[in-house]
Amino acid sequence: MKQSVHDAELVVEAATEDREIKLNLFKQLSHLCGDNAILASNTSSISITQIAAVTNNPERVIGMHFMNPVPLMKLVEVIRGKETTDAVTDTIMKLSRQLNKIPVEVNDSPGFVANRILMPMINEAILRCMKMYRGWMRSTR
Repeated sequence: MKQSVHDAELVVEAATEDREIKLNLFKQLSHLCGDNAILASNTSSISITQIAAVTNNPERVIGMHFMNPVPLMKLVEVIRGKETTDAVTDTIMKLSRQLNKIPVEVNDSPGFVANRILMPMINEAILRCMKMYRGWMRSTR
């Protein structure tokens, strides 16, 4: 990995959604990459501020959460950590547009935007199914 990231200007991590794995990876990347490298995480729920805290340059850490399936979905959540600079955020917003994506800058809060919208929708769908099932059960008695 050392040779791969030494001169990188941007590293986008897409490891499994496990806090310890991501923290260890970012700690390593922080030592292997140059001071000007932007370190981005594709996390869907882990705090960018927590990830940034294990690095040497927390102001250069940002979230870049691509929606699945990536080739079809246009949305990218761009998540600022507490110390992420405006310049880093602007760079990632611009890059996302160059990738023909629609970037949305979001706060570093649990679930970011997509999951905060998705979870209530899923809950509502389950409640509707339960009501329909109960109605069906009553009608078959």
